[in-house]
Amino acid sequence: RMVVILHSFSVVWILFKGSDYDYVDALYYVLYTLTTVGYGDVEVYGDGEKLYSCFLFILATCLNGLTVGYLTAFIMRSDINGDKVDKMRQTLAVLKHFEVPHTLQEEILSYQYHVLQHNLGVAYTDVIAGLPPAMQEQVSLYMRVRLVTQVPMFHVCEIKIQISLAQSLKNVVVPPDEYIMIAGEEGHEMFFLSHGFCDVLTPDGKLLA
Repeated sequence: RMVVILHSFSVVWILFKGSDYDYVDALYYVLYTLTTVGYGDVEVYGDGEKLYSCFLFILATCLNGLTVGYLTAFIMRSDINGDKVDKMRQTLAVLKHFEVPHTLQEEILSYQYHVLQHNLGVAYTDVIAGLPPAMQEQVSLYMRVRLVTQVPMFHVCEIKIQISLAQSLKNVVVPPDEYIMIAGEEGHEMFFLSHGFCDVLTPDGKLLA
């Protein structure tokens, strides 16, 4: 795709310079303009050529800005991923030091991995705490909206509905073997399972799902 774009820009430059203009010279001009090198050894004449050159200048500025932004985001994601690994490693070292049973180690590490992957507000409380309260609430709300939109029936809803649901959500951690709801109870709540699993049992203890 990039080759086609460069070729198209070069052809347009040839149209300004004339059909006898060398293609390599046109490609050379387009490349050094878009890369902002700008040796200035290609002379520009007339308003048409100057306006086209201005277009390339503006395009080069936008492309360089996008490139820098992409690289910055990539580096930041790499730093966050490295931080996640360090946190998991520290937790594992503590669990091994106190000889926590292997099954419990897996459960704890699994939950921590989920928090680090899906709940940045909790995983990076020390970072979020440095923000103004209004911004902290916005970050927390965004995390909850993301959880709501992962449910197919709410994914297609208007953003106002998604925000309203997210604002009413409360984070609850349910330990193993605890009942969330019992058959016959009047339901007043909706649960979003963000980590782990739950079983649906019959009154006599048979597994339904």
